[in-house]
Amino acid sequence: MELRSALPAFLQGAAGLDIDRKKAYRYAAYAAVPLMVLFLAILFYGRYADLKKSVGSASRDLAAMEALQGEYLVKKSILDSMAARASPSGESAVAVTEGIARTTGISGKIKSIKPLEEKAEAGYAESPVEVRLEGVDMNQLVNFLYRAERGDRLVVVKELSIKERFEDKDLLDVVLRASLISRQ
Repeated sequence: MELRSALPAFLQGAAGLDIDRKKAYRYAAYAAVPLMVLFLAILFYGRYADLKKSVGSASRDLAAMEALQGEYLVKKSILDSMAARASPSGESAVAVTEGIARTTGISGKIKSIKPLEEKAEAGYAESPVEVRLEGVDMNQLVNFLYRAERGDRLVVVKELSIKERFEDKDLLDVVLRASLISRQ
């Protein structure tokens, strides 16, 4: 009960204070300024936290973009080197295949080279051939495929079928489909 009677007495005492108007405004300003500073601090801290989160997200995005840029540059250099190897138009896929076979020493083992239907797309032409090799050993085949892949001209081996010979298991009969890529 004392608390109930103390509160009205306190309020009456505070109302009875003889505070002039200037002092009242000054006390009100003393109370309002810290409250305003606290309000602004909370408001700006929330904004600061959002900005900090945005900066972290942007830096992660930037790192991802830099990784993609590096990957792009690697792939572009590979593509540029392949484009440089694309033969000028008019070169025969049969002649290029025979040249590869001649440099690897298996030109005598070519059973047939059959040109297939040529396809053109986006400034490049694909001239496919079907090559039948008989009686080659694995080393000769690997050398032929390596020379086709790493040679002067852009040759892409699309299909490869290998069968052992019945009379000699070390020799192979090979059918492959390769395409010469050339600029139009």
